[in-house]
Order: sequence, then structure tokens, then C-alpha cells
Amino acid sequence: MEVHNLGKTIADLRKSKGLTQVELANQLKISDKTVSKWESGAGYPEITMLPVIANLFGVSIDFLMTGKVLQPEIITMSKAELCAKNDDITLLNDVKIYHKDENNKNLIDYIKQYECLKVFVALCEKNKDAILNFEILHALKLCIVANRMDLLTGVKSRFYQFQDPKAIMNLLPVEASKHFRNTKDEYFCILTDDFFNMVVTDKRINESTVNFLLGKQNGRECVWYHAFPYLIHACYENGNTELLDRLLKLSEENNQYAYDNIRFKHDYYSGLNYKAHYFFIATPGMREVQGGHGMVRILDKTLKIALERGDIAMIERMNSININILKHYKQYASHAFECGLISDDEIRVAKLKLDKSISQQEIIVQSAIHEGILCIDELLAVKDYNKISEALLKYPVSKFEQLFHELEKIKTSICSDDWRYAFEYAVEHNEHTLMQALAEGNLVAVNNWLKQKESLPLFSGSVQQFIYQEEKNNPNGKYFCLRSKYAENSRSIDRQSLHGFVKHLQLCKQQVLDDLKGEYDTDSIVAEISEDFLRKELAKGNTELVVIKLCVRLEAVLKNRYHYEGDFSEMLEKYCKNVGEYEEDDGWGYTERRESEFVGYLQNLRKYRNSIVHSDKTGKPMKKEEIEYCIKYICDMK
Repeated sequence: MEVHNLGKTIADLRKSKGLTQVELANQLKISDKTVSKWESGAGYPEITMLPVIANLFGVSIDFLMTGKVLQPEIITMSKAELCAKNDDITLLNDVKIYHKDENNKNLIDYIKQYECLKVFVALCEKNKDAILNFEILHALKLCIVANRMDLLTGVKSRFYQFQDPKAIMNLLPVEASKHFRNTKDEYFCILTDDFFNMVVTDKRINESTVNFLLGKQNGRECVWYHAFPYLIHACYENGNTELLDRLLKLSEENNQYAYDNIRFKHDYYSGLNYKAHYFFIATPGMREVQGGHGMVRILDKTLKIALERGDIAMIERMNSININILKHYKQYASHAFECGLISDDEIRVAKLKLDKSISQQEIIVQSAIHEGILCIDELLAVKDYNKISEALLKYPVSKFEQLFHELEKIKTSICSDDWRYAFEYAVEHNEHTLMQALAEGNLVAVNNWLKQKESLPLFSGSVQQFIYQEEKNNPNGKYFCLRSKYAENSRSIDRQSLHGFVKHLQLCKQQVLDDLKGEYDTDSIVAEISEDFLRKELAKGNTELVVIKLCVRLEAVLKNRYHYEGDFSEMLEKYCKNVGEYEEDDGWGYTERRESEFVGYLQNLRKYRNSIVHSDKTGKPMKKEEIEYCIKYICDMK
């Protein structure tokens, strides 16, 4: 019997990896002489080295010691598992369907595990009750993927029974469960996102089965309107463009049939919100839902994905489906028809995002415009003073300012003999007086109409109410454009007239810009006079510099972040008065107002600063720890 040579095995493994003795020695952290001894048989590795060597070469310790490769373990399986795993129907007769094997599983369990379609179909054909051992969703999936919808006939499961394969079209998505009220209805809500994803992505489903699923509903002249929105979503999300186009066309045709042929009775839906939510349209006087017609809508989540992708063509197509539903039926049941839409503003911004020449700042500006009105709070996300100033100058921040701009454009168009804008405005806003004046070419009448609009004799109450309501809703709005100390102090501005109100808004915008510039300046000062800077200078002994810089930072924060007015002393006095007192129990059940410790430190800091800058002898030098306290407190102020 030949004796195994460990050294030769190591040498062969080393050469197979393309390593020299020195390189192997370096990887094992030993000397090359040691490797040479092993391979020549003059020595052997220590037992602790064997796992390291085996791991390095990807072999077992047994192989190092014996040179023998272990035979793979033979795995045995039951005939039921073998039948399912190999999808071998020839073994079906030898398998007892419900007999448990050593793994405590039977043939049904293995069919679910391996999704063996041939065995599933053969079993259902052989034993009609076998399909009852599968949950509804599992049975549906196997029947659809096997392209054998006929196997569903007669399947019963708790409350539900498939009288024929078309009964699948009575099933609802799980998301519909909140709209249905009794146990039986809730049981119909079993179609999950996984089910719809499977239908649109599984290549095993043939054209015949797809046509079956896209056919008319059982007993109704409409498509499977409960499921179509979710099938559309699955198609769009998974990129099945061909099936998506078919679904959208069928949905459009289905809905158009309802628009052209069905008028439903408003009273019929008074107690059936859950039916109306799914756009089930009934003819006047009809009491049985089986004869109705279902509308197909596009889901909000589908529209959102299209918006995220910047898929403008698809957004417009999907939007049109929902717009048409609302256009034709919302007037009858506005409480029930819940259709999402992508707004014109969202589409406009999505188009801008596709243009690589448009800056991110401009996209933020355009995103802050809603129906032509600029939202100041959203605009501030630009964080660029010049860009914000430009936008505030260019766009209206109120519907009344928007109206004013439109009237100004009408004036310009009349003066330049280009009346197109004036006509478009008159038609869009149903301004019959203006339309007639324009049609007659009566400039006097046009000017009278403009003056009447500017003075707003009938509209002034609306302006006042608008101001009141907005100020009530935003009593402390930092950048609320209608709250302005400048406008409120200006007696000359008549906010009841449109012209006066727009002047008021201009002052409000200026306040926003002034506050913003102050904030940006404060940010710059805070960054320059940082806590780290102050502590380093204090450590160097530059006490007076630290005191002056600290007061500069405090003044900027009080003015632009806390919005106090006056000189530094006045602002500090107001701040200390507002936040520098607290209540304390005197031990007898009474509370006393006491001054917080930091108030004294801040006031001493101000006096010390005055003594440095103005030679004010009232200020006394502060201890280092007192200045350190002020540094920490002021730098923590938000």
C-alpha cells in the first residue's frame, strides 16, 4: 500500500496556485525554509497549521492528510418529492396524494414548493377534489400559469365558489377591503400585488389566457374593472409596455361606452359609497348590480411612478382617463368618485427636470408656483438671495396680484393694438362686458371696464376677507406676505382697492427680502465668529477681541433670528425680559419671579463691551469662566 506524501500534496497545491515557496511562506507567515522542509519530507507542519493550509488552498484537512477526495453525499427523497421536483407525471400513479413522507410533507405540499405544472394539471384532472387542497390564490396562480382556467370550475373555498372560470372576475384586490362591509365581500378581496405582478411578468402565460383575463366580465358588458387599475399599475411598474397599451385601450373603450350609453341615477348611490368608489354605474331605476357597468380608473400610485420617471406622454394619457371620469360623473356623485390627477404644475416641473440645461435652483422656483401663484415658504428652499428676489419680482404671491398682472397685460395689449390677450382673458373668465367692448372696438368701454376692475367696488369685501382669513390662519407667519410692519404703518395704502392691495403686497415682498438678507448676513457672521474661534482667542488671552466679537454675533442673532428692534442695548433688554425670568416656589406655597443667572452675565458682557468700544467706565472686566459661560450660551442660541 502506497504511503501518502503530505509534502508532495502541499507542493502540488502550491504549484496549482502558481505560488513560489517564498510566496506561500509569506501567506502562512513562516520562513521559506520551513516550506522547503515540508515539501522535501524533512519535516511536517504543526497540527495547528493544517486548517490554515487547507483553507488557503480550498481543500479539506482529510484531503491534505490522505489525498483522497470525498464522494458527494447521496441525498434520497420520497417518491412524492421526486414526482414534484422533476414534474414527472409518470410517477403520479405510484404516489399516495395525502400520504406524509419522512419530511412530514405530501404531494400537495411539494406541488406548492416546486410549482410543478404538469403534475398539478394531471392531479386535478385525475381527482376533481384535489384542487380544494390549495388556497384560492395558489390555485389561481397555478391555473393561470398552466393556462388551464377550466380547472377552476366547481372549486369551493369557505364562502366562495367558482361556478365557472369567469368567476375569477368577481374577485377584488386586497386594497378594496376597506370599501366593502360584510364578511362575504371582504373575502372577495384577495388579489394581492404579487398576483398582478405574476400575471404581467410570467412568460409561461399564453395569449389565450391573457385574452381570457382581458375579456368582458361575467354577465356584464364591461372589462374586469376592479382588477384593471392594478394590472395597469403592475404593467407600468414592470415595463410590460405591450400589455399596458392593451389594458389602457380596453379601459378607454370601456369607459367611453359608459359615457355614450349609460346615465345613472344620483339617488341610487346615496347609501352605496363603496360601490360608487369603484365607479360601478347603474342605469336609472336599476336595483340589481349584475346589470351595471364598471369604470376603470388609474391609481394614484401609478400616476406617481410616471411623474417620478418624467414620463410625460404616459402621464397625459393616464390623466385623461381619470379626467374624463370626473368630467362625466362627478357632478352626480362628487362624494364618491375619488380619482387622482397629476396637476398641470407637476407636469410642467417634470418637463423642466428633463431639460438638463435647467438649473436645480430654477426647478425649485418653478416647483413653488401653484396655479400661477408663488408660495414664498417653498421658494425659500432655493437659498439664493438673488434668485429669490428675481422670482418675487416676476411672479404673483396672491390671486389678487395675479388678477392685477392680467389686467396690466390687457392694458398693454390694447395700447399696442394686439388684442389677442384681452380676448383670451375675456373668454377664459366669462367677462361678457369686456368681450362686447372688444368685439365693438370700443376703447372707452374697455378702459371703463379696466377702471372698474381696478377699483373693485364689488370685490373689496373679498379682498378684506382674504386678508383677514390669511392673517388669522398664519398669525405668526415669519414670511407670510400679507403681514408687513411696513404696510401696516403706511396709512396711504388703501388695501380695499386692487391697486392699493398690490402695493401692500410689494411692501410685504420687500420685508421678506430684508428679513432674508438679514438671515443670510447672520449665517455668515455665525460661521465667522464660531464657538471654536472664540475659545481659541480666549485661550490666547485676546479677551477684549472675544467680548467684542461675541456681542457682534449676539446682536445679529437678536435682530435677524429673534426679530427684535432697536439698538443692541434695547434688543438685549427685551430678550432678557422675555426669556430671563422664571417662577420659583418660596417654600410656603407661593411663587416668586426670579431672574435667571444668564441675564446678569449677558448684561455684564454688554457693559464690558461698551467700556472697550466707547470708554464707558460703568463696565467691569469679566472673569474667564464668565466669558466662557457667555460663549456657550450665545453659541447655543438658535
